[in-house]
Amino acid sequence: DTLVYPICFLYRQITELYIKHIYIKYSSEDEKGKIAFVKKVSHRLKLAWEKTIPILKRLKERFPSFSVSIEECGELIEQIDEFDETSMRMRYPMTKDFRATNEKPMLLDIDNLNEGMHELFEKLQEICDFFDNVFPDNTVDSSFEIKVLAKAQPCSDIMIDMVKMIEELREQEST
Repeated sequence: DTLVYPICFLYRQITELYIKHIYIKYSSEDEKGKIAFVKKVSHRLKLAWEKTIPILKRLKERFPSFSVSIEECGELIEQIDEFDETSMRMRYPMTKDFRATNEKPMLLDIDNLNEGMHELFEKLQEICDFFDNVFPDNTVDSSFEIKVLAKAQPCSDIMIDMVKMIEELREQEST
């Protein structure tokens, strides 16, 4: 039954990353404004989405062929936010003050959850694809994302470090 926890957490995490990506990529904010956005919204999906809606509405006015329903995305995001407002419910078994994050048993319809999340991801990806296509000359500034990614340790480096640690542990166990 607990295998659902990482699944729910990752669904929530990808939703958060999509929203932040859309905001950062299509916002007219400068780098300081984008940093302030990330800090202010933290892991709060509803707040991040509320800050992103005006950007999408402006773009929708500029490009009437944009057909993704911002309202439908918002409804799905709000459901996730209601379920796990602080991103802690599926991440940790207890809160910072040592209360159980899930005090009452719950039943989740995994098939319905999966279907709803895929619907949301398709809509969010459609938003990204649409605007990437209407800005083919990269007139949208992605420099902030590039700077953030440049500071992040590449996944391959992390994987190599993990393999080295596993090998060290195996050697320690064998001795």
